[in-house]
Amino acid sequence: MLVGEARRKLGGKRFLLVLDNVWNEEVNKWEYLMKALISGAKGSKIIITTRTHQVASLVGTLPRYQLQPLSEYDAWSLFLQKAFQSPYRSKERRDLAMVGREIVRRSGGVPLAIEIIGSQLKSLGETLEALMVSYHSLPSHLKQCFSYCSVFRKGELIKKDTLVQLWMAEGFLTNYGNRVVEEDVGRQYADCLLRCCFFQAEESNRWGDDVVSFKMHDLVHDLAQSMVSPVDPTSALVDNIVRDDIIGNRRLQVAFTGEGASTATHVHGDLVNMIRGDRLRVLILRNCFYGIIIMRNVSPLIKLKRLRVLILERILVEELPNAIADLKQLRYLDLSGTKIKVLPRSFTALYNLQTLKLNSCSNLQIFPSDFTRKLINLRHLEIKSTSTPREITSLRFLQTLPQFTVSNENGGGISELKFLNLLRDDVGIKQAHHLANFTCYFRCSRPHTSPTKLTFQQ
Repeated sequence: MLVGEARRKLGGKRFLLVLDNVWNEEVNKWEYLMKALISGAKGSKIIITTRTHQVASLVGTLPRYQLQPLSEYDAWSLFLQKAFQSPYRSKERRDLAMVGREIVRRSGGVPLAIEIIGSQLKSLGETLEALMVSYHSLPSHLKQCFSYCSVFRKGELIKKDTLVQLWMAEGFLTNYGNRVVEEDVGRQYADCLLRCCFFQAEESNRWGDDVVSFKMHDLVHDLAQSMVSPVDPTSALVDNIVRDDIIGNRRLQVAFTGEGASTATHVHGDLVNMIRGDRLRVLILRNCFYGIIIMRNVSPLIKLKRLRVLILERILVEELPNAIADLKQLRYLDLSGTKIKVLPRSFTALYNLQTLKLNSCSNLQIFPSDFTRKLINLRHLEIKSTSTPREITSLRFLQTLPQFTVSNENGGGISELKFLNLLRDDVGIKQAHHLANFTCYFRCSRPHTSPTKLTFQQ
């Protein structure tokens, strides 16, 4: 049909026909098309562009013209057109222009490569500009909370409750009166950043009406890092990469992964130097499978009078030094996955502690006798794979208790749960076979909070 239409419209007429970007290499189809095109008047011209030599050989009646790579000047002009739309905009975006020069050099002057990469860079620039506009439209308290997220690693799954607890530990959450708790303020902040697309939703609660975890796109993470104040820097180290510019930072994360875990002991001296500054507020040591020696040099921690967040996650350490009690400003402590057997008596001096995580601490069996009476500000207590401290009713601000392990002594104190009026999340009851009559242990009504769901675990 198309060939017939071409013969009808072009027959006896002089024409210029351009067939651009031709890929068809079937000889019979070309012969059929050419029979229609030769019906044109004398002087007609046909120009065919292709990226295959086979097509050029099939249809060419004249020597083909082999395009040469663009000159450096022409290549740069094309790149500017695609990436910035105007040469003048390249002066505004000097950071991207420097990258562009290197791209042009490596492209070999191939127009298609320059067009594709230039267009992608233009899109990247527009995305960054859009993110900047969104960031600058945030109120100051949300800007602070957003930039803080640079403490997480790229691609890391961020739990909303964990993020809120960290914000709270840093003092970022404003209490708007006695009836509004800081956690509610923090959840509102997180939801606002989620609505502004700074976070990407990953998981929702069982009802599907609340996002409980999210991630940050790499570009958003880069923006968060760039927005950190020069006087309030954050650094994250992965494996055994050590940089000199991190000493004096307020927040430091050291993570060992893969082969880096086996070489963790090689950097303990550098680590001691990194954490010696008295400005450090957040210290995260994560996944140091062979990093016991790091904890043997834990003495510099005692000098960190301003430390508010300490995460020692999956480190093969068996005890904490008594001097940890000197960390009076500590609000958030995560010892999950460690081999700790006993919490020292001095631990109860951490009276400002708000969040304590002891997940997968299967060796931990002994708590200080006055644990619950002294840690009166504790709001979130995550204990799994270990026993539950007695007299938990003393923790009157407690909101989170994912697991309660029942002992064989009077139901293990489970009746105390009814006095924890601020409990919000589900409580898993472990070793429930010790309960003779469960209903007598948890008959309570809490008019100020939603009911806590109890689940029974093996």
